[in-house]
Amino acid sequence: MDRYGSAFVGARAGVGLCAPAGKALGEAKGGFDTLQNVASLFANPWVLLGGWVHYLAFDLFIGCWEVVDARERGLSHWMVVPCLLLTFLFGPAGLLLYFGIRLAMSPAPRTASSTSATS
Repeated sequence: MDRYGSAFVGARAGVGLCAPAGKALGEAKGGFDTLQNVASLFANPWVLLGGWVHYLAFDLFIGCWEVVDARERGLSHWMVVPCLLLTFLFGPAGLLLYFGIRLAMSPAPRTASSTSATS
């Protein structure tokens, strides 16, 4: 499957998951202005599913970025693994750990011109 086919499948899956959640969101009681209203909003299982998928997708995106950025900076993958686990479980805590490791171990990314000049 080429990348356009993969994008189509991903978009179709996203619409299939989000459409029921969007419909339920319009019918749900609650809102985002207070914690109590957020709790009421997520009492609907379709809204809860939509929120959960959103958080999972965001955490996976951040984890992918951490891996790519670490590779560009020459950081060991084994140093990134704890960050990935923490990012998936607790989101911002894993990202902060990655930023700390990145700052301590490799302040600047390697570019194509800098790697070819050293070879």
